[in-house]
Amino acid sequence: MRTWRPLLLLMALAAAAGGCGFAPGKSLLPPSGTHVPLRLDDHQPAVDVLLNGRGPYRVLVDTGASPALAVSPQLAEGLGLRPDPGGVSLRAANGQWVQAGRTHVRSLRLGGAEFRDVPAVVLDVGGDFDGVVGMGLFARSVVTFDFPNRRLSVNAGSLGGDDPDAFDAPFVHGVPMVPVSPPLRQGRRTLYVLLDTGSNGGLVLPEALRADLATDPTFTGSALADTLGGTRQIELVRVRGTLELGHYATDDPVVGLAPGRGSIGTPVLRDLEVSVDQHSRRVRLKLAPKPRTSQEAFGE
Repeated sequence: MRTWRPLLLLMALAAAAGGCGFAPGKSLLPPSGTHVPLRLDDHQPAVDVLLNGRGPYRVLVDTGASPALAVSPQLAEGLGLRPDPGGVSLRAANGQWVQAGRTHVRSLRLGGAEFRDVPAVVLDVGGDFDGVVGMGLFARSVVTFDFPNRRLSVNAGSLGGDDPDAFDAPFVHGVPMVPVSPPLRQGRRTLYVLLDTGSNGGLVLPEALRADLATDPTFTGSALADTLGGTRQIELVRVRGTLELGHYATDDPVVGLAPGRGSIGTPVLRDLEVSVDQHSRRVRLKLAPKPRTSQEAFGE
């Protein structure tokens, strides 16, 4: 078990849409993959993309979102996107359902990669983003967030079974879940929480664990989380003991408690290189090496 010291303070959670993952018609990747600069806007990972040859547009890259692409109504109008028949229901982080329209873009270009005939939903994505890229876009590839080096990579292939930092993971509607083992009053158990780069919060555990968690009785706190379905109240507690995330561990972290499966946001992952292989249903968490030069980090 290796030790790392993440930032585990809960902040406002971003909306993460789930429940309707779908892939682009065709994914064209360079042989060596594509590597683009990754910005962290309030701990939310953002990249620039071209849509139908126009842009660049800044989009949130959200492993907690199922749709390949979500665009704001303003961007959909500006691009002249035509609505597709029917609508879709998206489940917000607070459990509420939100209705959205359907559309599609002819092409989405991310660095040297091009995705064609990309299904999309139209909804108010919030914040300063033009849209959200979700796991549906990477259904046939491996996406890697190198947070310390501020780089996003998309590669063909899969996460190898002999990689000591990779592990099998359940996926719900194309969204990855990762193992967390918090200390309990009696022993510990492993549960799976949503890997949600769209959240600028820390680690949120299921509220149902409250009575079983080993916590510091002198620590109390709360936070309000904004989601597509409205706000939700988050209770903050300090866990007493060692909490494990995959192959890593940290002592006495502050975590949130809320209804649902739980989630882990980007602030917890900031020292890690995070890879998601949706096709093979595997996730890789690895402490990233020290930052490279910009030429080494972003060279194609």
